Amino acid sequence: MTVIRTIVTDIEGTTSSISFVKDVLFPYAYKRLPAFIETHGDKPEVQHWLHEAAKEEGIIEAPRQEVIELLLRWIREDRKSTALKALQGMIWQEGYEGGDYQAHVYPEVSAALHAWRADGLHLYVYSSGSVPAQKLFFRYSDAGDLTPMFSGYFDTETGPKRERRSYELIAGPSASSRRTSCSSPTSWKNSTPPATPACARAGCCASRWRCLTLRAIRRIARSTTSFSDLWAPAMRTALIALLAFAAGVLLMFGLSRHAASPPAAVTGHQAAATAAAPAPASTTSVTTDDDNSASDNWPQQAPSPEQVMYSQRTMVQKALAELGPRTAGRPNLYVVAFGGDGGEDVFRNEAEYAAKMFPQRFGADTHVMVLENNPGSLDKHPLASWSNLEATLDGLANLMKPDEDILLLYLTTHGDEDHNLLVDMDPLPLDQIGATDLSDILNKRPFKWKVVVVNACYSGGFVPSLQGAGTLVITAARSDRSSFGCGTDSDITYFGRAWLVDGLNHTPDFMEAFRQASAEIAQWEAKDKLTPSEPQMNVGAGIAAQLAQWRKHVTPGPAVTFKPASPTAVLDHPTSSR
Repeated sequence: MTVIRTIVTDIEGTTSSISFVKDVLFPYAYKRLPAFIETHGDKPEVQHWLHEAAKEEGIIEAPRQEVIELLLRWIREDRKSTALKALQGMIWQEGYEGGDYQAHVYPEVSAALHAWRADGLHLYVYSSGSVPAQKLFFRYSDAGDLTPMFSGYFDTETGPKRERRSYELIAGPSASSRRTSCSSPTSWKNSTPPATPACARAGCCASRWRCLTLRAIRRIARSTTSFSDLWAPAMRTALIALLAFAAGVLLMFGLSRHAASPPAAVTGHQAAATAAAPAPASTTSVTTDDDNSASDNWPQQAPSPEQVMYSQRTMVQKALAELGPRTAGRPNLYVVAFGGDGGEDVFRNEAEYAAKMFPQRFGADTHVMVLENNPGSLDKHPLASWSNLEATLDGLANLMKPDEDILLLYLTTHGDEDHNLLVDMDPLPLDQIGATDLSDILNKRPFKWKVVVVNACYSGGFVPSLQGAGTLVITAARSDRSSFGCGTDSDITYFGRAWLVDGLNHTPDFMEAFRQASAEIAQWEAKDKLTPSEPQMNVGAGIAAQLAQWRKHVTPGPAVTFKPASPTAVLDHPTSSR
């Protein structure tokens, strides 16, 4: 059995709440950055990072105000810039030392770090935040000074977090001949996914899925009488090795498979859908912490995670059975709306709006099925998962006339620079879906005519593997650009608003709706001083004509208004810990 001797951990979403970084640190730096640079801009260290920021943007001899505006834009975009992180760290130091805040760490983290150190493990931090910012974070944590726990720190001066070379450099001083485990967040909205391929290829982990996650430790801790019992000296070494395999085991267990806001919303009502679901668990014991993420607050009155997992086959079959009958003699449109991230309501809102808008706007020849991850709809819709997507497509293949009907797959979630889509309903073990994964899933089914819409950051990276005859591919961003409008303070993404709501309520032509949406998004991004996302479209041979044939039989109904999904469904969350 492999024995782990060294652990490399991230911070945001791993040891600490994402909300602390997003809701406390980022606004603090954003508000104080202009005055900080005006006051300290002549200091050599500050001058160095201002120069590096300008150089990164390709600006030569930039006025100071121009660089300030650049840095403020980068904060809005959450740009992973080494220069920005260094300057933010200097500002945060004033806040920590002045007592303006303390860094949040999850309750179990301090005990785990102390236990690992007591067992002789070497602990390191690798985060996009600068090394000085990392040290400040753990020195001024709400669990006290945790810096003695760590043997070293790494930031993006070592290298980008998704490049193999970065982990090779880290493994050199930190690992030597020891086995190193990488600890990453299971919900990777703004960070590296668990066991990134770059990490695995560099030899930091025994295999792609043998990465230790503190979220897994936290869930195990909840099922024990005492956290100290979990880390009893006689058990620690074995448990550390066991947990290194936990992510992989959870991902396979019970599953089978082959391998910022746009303009204010208009009004409307929530789409209704029914699906088979088990009764709530007879007893529910949920322990929560200070994390504001919905992924850690499983609804008390919902089915248990195990019940949810084992109900999926029935829920998919029932949802398929409830689709309206196919209209003979003309192309029918079959829509699958896939809301991947259960941590933010914005993706549920889009999936459920699609379920309402498509049939009301385009008539009875349009059939919609929703797959979504959200604490408020666990008993209403099947999960948005790899397995359910395949089962849904298999079911549709039996209902559709594959050489005549059109499949429209709308996916909305977070995306990463390696072109993977976040599929997350914590604590359920759901597989992520990459560009080639999605292509393989679709290529195994007999659909001749397809419209695939990927609403996620970096989604342009899906075009090469999805494009082809009979396929229209639409993405919310270029392969190297972020898209905007997600987050807990948003009801719908920029692209969802522009294409689903504004575009398709104006025209039934998906491509014309895309062109209108692209222009509208560009205006919003310019107004908000954001780097253009540049949505992409690829039109395969024959699909335009088939869509035109479908539109011949469509008499568009009135515009369908948008309103976020009703919040009453999620009020069963425990509130005492908030």
